[in-house]
Amino acid sequence: MGELPSVATAKAVKKIESDAAWEQERAAFYRMFDELMKDYKDQFVVICQRRVVASGNDKFAVARAAMKQCPGMPAFIHKVTTEPIPVVRLQSPIREVGKI
Repeated sequence: MGELPSVATAKAVKKIESDAAWEQERAAFYRMFDELMKDYKDQFVVICQRRVVASGNDKFAVARAAMKQCPGMPAFIHKVTTEPIPVVRLQSPIREVGKI
């Protein structure tokens, strides 16, 4: 009989799945870039489930709006511009049920 995966292994698998999902959102941003430039130039947008779920000039307000729209889901936040800007990836805080 095979061994059950350890908690560490399960967490590693979940992280890999999360990374892949985030990459899909990032790729969607770049696929949609030309269209985004028409509608959201110089604004921050959040891509979740391969669609724009929030936009605006204040990146923190946009991030808060996205967290309400896509709680616990991978999302890609980026400014729609041709100017080079650094990309920062943040993990959404997740609480275990019953442990606050």
